[in-house]
Amino acid sequence: MTSCKLPVRNALCVYYRCRDKSMFRTLLIILAPLAGLLMSTSVTYPAQQWSDDDRRAAVKRLLKSKASAFKCKRRCSHEVFDVRELDFGDHTKKLITAVSSDPSHDCHACAPELSYFLYRVDADGWKLTSSHIAYHLFGSWGTYVQDMLRFVAVSQTVPAIILEFGYTGQGYTEESATVLVARDGKLEKVLATCSGSDNSGAIVDPQTQSLTSWSGSAEIAGQAASERMADIVFNISDKAANSSSTATFEYSNGRYRFASGDKRMSDCSFE
Repeated sequence: MTSCKLPVRNALCVYYRCRDKSMFRTLLIILAPLAGLLMSTSVTYPAQQWSDDDRRAAVKRLLKSKASAFKCKRRCSHEVFDVRELDFGDHTKKLITAVSSDPSHDCHACAPELSYFLYRVDADGWKLTSSHIAYHLFGSWGTYVQDMLRFVAVSQTVPAIILEFGYTGQGYTEESATVLVARDGKLEKVLATCSGSDNSGAIVDPQTQSLTSWSGSAEIAGQAASERMADIVFNISDKAANSSSTATFEYSNGRYRFASGDKRMSDCSFE
C-alpha cells in the first residue's frame, strides 16, 4: 500500500498525487453525499426565530452593506421604523420600513429614500417574502415621520402601505396620500392623490382673501373580509366651510380610481 503524506485539498489532489486508488475510491464514497448537498439547487432557507428588535438591527446592518443602492452611498444615515404587523389568521404579516438620507441634506425638497421589508411570520418563525431597498424618494427635510405610515389589509390576503404626507411652503400646505400594495413578491403603487389643502398661513387680509382649509384621511372600507380589494374612503374635514364629506376610491385594472364623493379629489392625477 502506498501512503499519501501530502495535505488532501480535494478529490483531484488525491487522484493525481496519491498512487493508492483504493483511498481515492473511499474518499469519493465519503464525499459524494456532501457534494450532492452543496450542489443542490433545491435548498430552501427555513424561517428564522427572531424578535422584532433582532430583525430591525439586521435590516440596518443590511442597508449599510448596500451603500451602492442609495443615492447618498456611504454618506447615508439609516433609521429603521418600528415593526408593523397584521393578523391574517394562520399567520402574521410584518413590515419593516427604513429611511435613508444624507445628513447634510436638510431642506424642503430633500426627500429620503424609503426601503421596505415584508415578512410572513408563523409558528416556524420569520420568513422574508419580499424586500425593496431604496424603493422611492419620499418625504421632506431628509426624513419621513413614521406615524404617517400605516400598514393595513385591503383584502383577506393582501397588505397595503398607506403613506400620508404634508408639505408647507410660503404659508401654503398641500397634503397627499400614496398607497402601495404588496403581493406576489412585488410592491406596486396603486394610488397617489392629493388629500388636503390649506392657505391659512398665506392670508394677509381675511377680508379680501378666501380661506381654504380641508384635509382627508384614508380608511379601508369594511373589514377587507374577502379576496376582493376593499374600497378606500377618505374622510374629509373642511375647517373653512365647517363641514365634512367623503371620497371613495375603487380598485380597477391595477389601481385605485375615484368613484364617488367629494370631487376635489377627483381631479388629482395618478402618478
